[in-house]
Amino acid sequence: MDLVIDTNVIFSALLKSDTKELKIITSGKYDIYACQYSVIELFKYKEKLLDFSGLDEEAILKVYYVILQHIRPIDDSEFPEGIRREAFELCKEVDEHDMLFVAATIMIDGYLWTGDKKLRKGLLEKGFTHTISTAELLARQ
Repeated sequence: MDLVIDTNVIFSALLKSDTKELKIITSGKYDIYACQYSVIELFKYKEKLLDFSGLDEEAILKVYYVILQHIRPIDDSEFPEGIRREAFELCKEVDEHDMLFVAATIMIDGYLWTGDKKLRKGLLEKGFTHTISTAELLARQ
């Protein structure tokens, strides 16, 4: 199964070196993709991450390095205009900031791995069923 990982899942994986999310990422069971935007978004929340995790910057960077070894980056500029429009229509009344993740999911014909319940509900209401949660992934193991 191909997965596009939402930034909130990467954030959760960075909180400790033994999170459920990190175990799934490093399991090798899935092809996991990330939008380049995730790197920017994580940088934006760096201070929150340090506060929530209780880890120092060096420890977080080590875990982030492990994560990056298991994720395939997707160049956001490669999304065809039709896919961008479709993703925007799906996200515009939910959260436009998630448009790139949805576009990537459509492009690879995979599933959006997210912990954002509001996003999942909003996408489902519009008929987009290609989302999956950490709990659902763990249930498959």
